[in-house]
Amino acid sequence: MRTKGRGGALAFKAPAQGLQAAGLLALLCLALGARSLTLSKDHPFPIYDETDYLQLAQEYAGRGGIIPAVACYWKLQCLDDNRNPLYLFALTPFMSGGPEDFAKAKLISLAVAVGLVLLIFWMSLRLWGYDTAIAAAAIVALSPATAYMSRYVSADALFAAAYCATVFVIAGPDDLRRSWPAWGALTAAAFLCKANGHLLFLTALACGLGRHGTAFLR
Repeated sequence: MRTKGRGGALAFKAPAQGLQAAGLLALLCLALGARSLTLSKDHPFPIYDETDYLQLAQEYAGRGGIIPAVACYWKLQCLDDNRNPLYLFALTPFMSGGPEDFAKAKLISLAVAVGLVLLIFWMSLRLWGYDTAIAAAAIVALSPATAYMSRYVSADALFAAAYCATVFVIAGPDDLRRSWPAWGALTAAAFLCKANGHLLFLTALACGLGRHGTAFLR
C-alpha cells in the first residue's frame, strides 16, 4: 500500500492551487469582458477625446502605419501636445478609415484592460502569493473604473498598466540595481501614454524610500 507523506501533499498542493487561480482569473477576465461589451452597447458613437484618438490613429494609418508615424515624431512634424503617441500606435494597425474603426478601438481598450488585470495578478503573485493575487485581480476586474476604461477609447488603461509595472519594478523583490533600466523604460512608456507620466519620478522616490530607506538615495 502506497502512502503519501506530508512533502508529497505539499508537492501536489501548489499545482492544484495554480489551476484554481487560473480558473478564477479566467472567470474574472470573462466577467470584465461581458460587462464591457454590455456597457459598450450604450456607447455607439465616439465622444470627447475618443474622436481625437480615432482621427489621429486613422491619420497615422493613412501615412502608412506605425513606422512612418514614428518618423513623423522623430522629425518633429507630429507635435500633438494633448495625445501622446503610444496608445495611438496601438490603434494604428487596425484603422481602415471607416465607421467600424470605433468598434475595433473599443475592443483594443478591452484587451488592454484584460492585460491590466493579468499584470496585477502576476505582480501580486510575485509579492504575496495566490490568495492575494486573486483578490487584487478581482478588485481591478470588477471595478467600475476598469469597466469604463475597457469600453472607452483612451490611453487610461495602458497608462495604468505602465504605471503599475513601474511601481512593481521599484518596490518589487528584484535587486534595485538591476531594476533601474526597466524602471526607465517603463517610465518612458507611461509618459508616451499620458503627459503626467513624469509623476512616476515621485512614485519611485516614495517606493524606494519605503523599501530601502535612506540607502535608496546613495
